Parts: sequence; C-alpha cells; structure tokens
Amino acid sequence: MGIIVTCSCGKRLVAPDATAGQRGRCSSCSRTVFIPKTTDRGVVYWVGSDLQLLEAALQQAAAQLPLQSEDEVLDEAEKWAKAWQLPPDRKPHRSGLDLVRDIVVSCVQRDATVGIDGASVVQATGEQMIRVGVTRQGRQLLHFIARVAPDDFLCWHHRDAEDEQADDEKQQTDIIQSLTGGVHCELCDYNMGYVRLLEKAGLAPIVGYRCRQCNKLFCTKCHGKRAEGCPACGTDASNLQYLARRSVAT
Repeated sequence: MGIIVTCSCGKRLVAPDATAGQRGRCSSCSRTVFIPKTTDRGVVYWVGSDLQLLEAALQQAAAQLPLQSEDEVLDEAEKWAKAWQLPPDRKPHRSGLDLVRDIVVSCVQRDATVGIDGASVVQATGEQMIRVGVTRQGRQLLHFIARVAPDDFLCWHHRDAEDEQADDEKQQTDIIQSLTGGVHCELCDYNMGYVRLLEKAGLAPIVGYRCRQCNKLFCTKCHGKRAEGCPACGTDASNLQYLARRSVAT
C-alpha cells in the first residue's frame, strides 16, 4: 500500500511500507524526507542525536499538523503546566513555523552543550500536536508544538525546577558564554550570530560546528564539508556538534 509522506515543500510522496522509520530524499526539492513509523507511542518521525536531522524532521512534522482552536491548545498547555508545577508566567509562544522551529532547535542545542542521550519527534497517540523529546542525563524534557492557523503555531517547553537549575549552571559554560557575544568562526572569523534570547526581534543565523575534541568553532561558510571532520585537530565528523539556527524573539 505504501506510506504517504508530505515533504515540507508540499510534495506528496509514497514510500514502501518496509522503509518506515527511515529517511530519503524528496524527488521535487531534494530535501531529507522522514518516513513516519507507527508504534505504540504514536507516529514517530525521527529519533537520534544529529541536530541537523532534528531541524528537518521538525519542519516536516509540524507542517503536517492539523488545525486546532487556540483555546484547546491553551487548555492543554495549562494541564501540562500544572502537572510539571511550572511558574504561572510560563506561556506558549506563538509565531510562524520557521521561528518556532528555530526556538526549539536552539533550546535542544543548549541541552546538547551538557550532553544529550537522544532526541525524538513524535505525534503521540490521541494528540493533535508534535512532541519533541530530549533525554538528557536520564531526564526527559519536552517541547510541544500545535497549529492554530495555516501559518501560526504555538510551542511551549516543560521543565521543572531541577531542570531550571541545570540550565542556570549550563549558562556558565564556555560555549554558552561565547554564544551570547556572537559565535565567531575560528577559521575565518565570520560571526555566526547571537543567542541573546528575548532581547530583540528577528532571527540570528548560527550555522556551523563545534568540535568536541578540541572545542573549536567553525562556520559552514568556510568549512562546508562536515564529512571531512575537524579542520583543526583532524578528528572525524562524529565529533562535530552541529550549531543550528537560533532565534532572537521579543
């Protein structure tokens, strides 16, 4: 019968049943396409630790979300906020898909600075939203994304007081400190962007890599071939952590 897959460009594709859980290329735009797999959890779009693939999977999955009323989404967010004992001022963020995607990828990358065990993009059984789960040091952190209009999405992130403390400590790391002043490529000094979230509007592009072996930062502008590994110490590509686009929002 085949699995119907809609690429983020809008192209509808049919993938063989045996390819469930794998990824391929869109015949129209050549983007990476994720072939959903149905499990007891729901529809799993992607599971892994490569943040480049997370960004693509999130784009594809969120673009296919059904429309919901904003009141329904806010009621659901309120239930999760109570369950996680979140501060009352923690509200869902509403914006277009590109900004929502960048906010989520940016936050997941912050988790990656202290090490993540893996991430997933799932539409849970009975839910009309996407869950982006991150397992970090044995703890599960969740983003939720829902669609309230053709080009409007709501996203919110649930973490408890212990997670907030971990984030405060993480902010003291040299990587986060360097990002708040702008990420400069150590090959060509190109400024990849900023992460002063909530201070000014717009998107700050950060597209590059950090080598876990020598801690050097490189942009894709001058080192676009990630498969070649780190240009400083020569370690292979598995030690290169992808720096995704980050959001700067009001």
